[in-house]
Amino acid sequence: KPQLNLRVCPICGDANWHFYISEATGAHDCKHCWHAGKSIASLRFHLKETGSNGHAVPEPEFRPVHRLPPVEEDKVVELEEAFWASKRALEWCRAKGLSKRILRQFRLGYERTKNGPWLAIPYFQDGKCVTVKYRNIEKKAFRWMPHRPIPLLNQDAIGPGKEIMVAEGETDLLSLVQAGFENAVGLPS
Repeated sequence: KPQLNLRVCPICGDANWHFYISEATGAHDCKHCWHAGKSIASLRFHLKETGSNGHAVPEPEFRPVHRLPPVEEDKVVELEEAFWASKRALEWCRAKGLSKRILRQFRLGYERTKNGPWLAIPYFQDGKCVTVKYRNIEKKAFRWMPHRPIPLLNQDAIGPGKEIMVAEGETDLLSLVQAGFENAVGLPS
């Protein structure tokens, strides 16, 4: 299940991304102050009992992002076509609960090499693919398109004054966006 990682812990105020909360259940814990609870209600109860309104999350800073030269569109289309032709890749994504809408939106691809079948996850910036991460679907192994800087997945969701959610990896991000959280980004893992 996807977990959200908050920059500021509402209990102790630590601002180093130590507070985690389950999107599905509201279970939460801080890796700094070690506060933990099983639901949003328990978090609200704790804040009420301690007389605290929690620690406010500061206004996020917006910084311009380094622009990368795009990957050839032909390469992205080739990977996409291979994905939709691959029963194995589609079954892997279905087992993860990912809808066809999300698979199309993020333009997932597929590549088979001597090292096995690879799910191709294109990373976009300003609507253009800037790199591709590959995930082996038989064993948990990863590789990147060589010699390319790595942005956040769904980086175009970031903008001045926009709140964002940060997911631990690609599958978590796709699940968040599928659940309606369009303003989510994924950390490359």
